[in-house]
Amino acid sequence: MELVLRQGLVLIFLYTTIYITLPRVLASKLTGFENCQAQTLHRKFIDGGASIQIKDGVANIRIKKKTHLPILFQGDWIKDNFKSNHLGIEFKFSQHSTS
Repeated sequence: MELVLRQGLVLIFLYTTIYITLPRVLASKLTGFENCQAQTLHRKFIDGGASIQIKDGVANIRIKKKTHLPILFQGDWIKDNFKSNHLGIEFKFSQHSTS
């Protein structure tokens, strides 16, 4: 029970961290979107969802395909896997179709 609760808290922390920091990261990394409001970035890139699966210290983040999503994957920052030393989790991004 304690392990499940701890994993749940990690997921809540992970989701909250992504939700708060992603618009700032997007605005600074995407050419042509530097001055966009968080609502615009959310609508064009984030809204629509993603699935996150954490297994064996790896978070596989599969972002649902949207019109502007290829712009995200043109940058090196999302192509490269990165590891959070604080959480001890490696993040891997991919895009997927809903069809």
